[in-house]
Amino acid sequence: MTGINRDIYLMAALWVVLSLVSPATSAPYIPGWPAEVGAVHFSSPAVADIDGDGKREVAVATWDDRLYLLTSDGRISGGFPVGTPKTAGEGEENSPVLADIDDDGLLDIVFLSNEGKLVALSADGKPLPGWPKTLDGTSDKASPVVQNLTSYRGLEVVAAVETASGVTVYAFHGDGTPIKGWPIDLEGARSPSLSVGDFDGDNTADVIVSAGSNVYAFYYNGKRIDGWPVTVGSAKISALTIADIDGNGGETILFGTSDGSGYAVDGRGRVRAGWPVKLCSGTITAAPAPADIDGDGSVEIIFVVGGAHLTSSTVFAVDARGYEIDGFPLKVNETVAAAPIAADVDGDGLPEVIVATGCGKIWAFGAGGETAYGFPLSVSGGKITATPTATDLDDDGGIDLVIATDGGTVEAISMGAPYNTDSCPWPTYGGNHWRSGKYHARETNVLDFDVRAKSDSLLVSWESSPSSERTAWRVLRAPKDDGLPGEYVKLAEMSQEISGRYSYEDKEIEGGETYYYVVQEVMTDGSAVEYGPKIVTAPRASASPVSVTKILNAYPNPFSSSINVPIQIGEDAGDIGYTVKVFDLSGKVVRTLASDYAQPGEYSVEWNAEDDGGNAVADGIYVIRLSTDDKRIVFSRSIILTRDG
Repeated sequence: MTGINRDIYLMAALWVVLSLVSPATSAPYIPGWPAEVGAVHFSSPAVADIDGDGKREVAVATWDDRLYLLTSDGRISGGFPVGTPKTAGEGEENSPVLADIDDDGLLDIVFLSNEGKLVALSADGKPLPGWPKTLDGTSDKASPVVQNLTSYRGLEVVAAVETASGVTVYAFHGDGTPIKGWPIDLEGARSPSLSVGDFDGDNTADVIVSAGSNVYAFYYNGKRIDGWPVTVGSAKISALTIADIDGNGGETILFGTSDGSGYAVDGRGRVRAGWPVKLCSGTITAAPAPADIDGDGSVEIIFVVGGAHLTSSTVFAVDARGYEIDGFPLKVNETVAAAPIAADVDGDGLPEVIVATGCGKIWAFGAGGETAYGFPLSVSGGKITATPTATDLDDDGGIDLVIATDGGTVEAISMGAPYNTDSCPWPTYGGNHWRSGKYHARETNVLDFDVRAKSDSLLVSWESSPSSERTAWRVLRAPKDDGLPGEYVKLAEMSQEISGRYSYEDKEIEGGETYYYVVQEVMTDGSAVEYGPKIVTAPRASASPVSVTKILNAYPNPFSSSINVPIQIGEDAGDIGYTVKVFDLSGKVVRTLASDYAQPGEYSVEWNAEDDGGNAVADGIYVIRLSTDDKRIVFSRSIILTRDG
């Protein structure tokens, strides 16, 4: 280490030390907050628009076995709280789940009560048909998780409870019927936790269970996956996280142990090279948080060594190889029992590591271990053992933190920085309000969808391979209003197709009007990744029927970069498909420009002088050919590509 680098390192270390002993700042609350509920121990708030009114609500479970739903301004929603507080203090580790398990378009609330009842409620607090389910076990239960495990209507719910002889894992369809192959008994296991994700790469979701010193892996039908369980000796395993930590498409199961080690295990049950990492001699009980905190494109993994009865805690950050990140570890002279999250709370575009303490403080650390400006924050409810949630609760475009306290308050704090989901990669317990424990690297998603004008409609189409991390697709449309998109409305929501091909024909349009189209990819955690918009003008109704199918004059011709090819589909084509293709002079197909059903009207396709593989073609003469599928009609035109002129 050079003298300059040593000085920089020492200055950074001094800044960290000074930050950790700095006085806390009083929390800037959103109007209407804090809200009084009951003591909350380990139950992370879940935040989403549950009732479909366009405003977010907060679901939280209290120590006395009551489930609350709070409005965005801190009021208790009608029909809540729900619960039967007969065994107070025995279900504190469960966090509510928000997911549309019955496929009615609205989110539901799933919760495992102290009494062992797995409940599913609508936004008004009423049980869904087929629920609740009674799970026989002791007070040690895993927070339920939701995932799209089967092709059955709705989503599936997975829950685990400790029994006198071990752990029992249950799996139900959204209507409350058990999935064939479940429940599963794990003899001798203890202290379960759950996660779901496609870690074996077969495009179907898998169920991961940690219990005692073992991690088990099951297919959706309850069959155990080869290579599992993974055993770590006598140490106890923390809650789990699943992430693609090196960007190669393969999932890694991440967890800590009671002897202070961090583990990374691949989909075949093999411990990855460089792991386990001995972090310390303390106990890791909380699930690690994955996030690219330094913006280098690679995922870092955050572990916290702490507990409800300790006087200090340590925050570790390691890379995919298990190497510690500069600036870490950080010692916090307060107990940290909640799991860490990662969200951009200072507006610099990078997520901070956020931990809550038993002293009622919220800390946020940057990639170099520095304390974020304005932190630590002090909340009014005192001790915090529940993982915070980062969101935009009041829909003002700014990021907020929602915290539940042991003192019986739920607190919503405005951070004064923009809210950007891409820079909030791990915003709550389990990473999302499905509690799936699955990390999504959303920034890598791309989708090129097409909107094409037909004679009396607009056709939206795209292709995308099936994925276990996706539940559905949506098509939205907005009219052009003073040069900007107006209000978007949902036109369609469609399930995944094995073919990977999707289309929606929009006939509710006005000729000559301009529309904006957006395609949304609905993820397994309930969030939606948005693509577009694409802007297109609807065709005007033809004054007279088109009778003849042909290619009109392509322009410009000759061309140097792209050429527009107008086509006319006439009534002579009949109710059959047609294609438009580009051929070279040897008769080889260079590019397919269109493939559709023959509905009379005038259309336009464009060729950018590339082949079907996206490669630029050579200068020369090419032939555009329009043909019906039955080859009754074939029409050709020659075009010239020359880049010299």
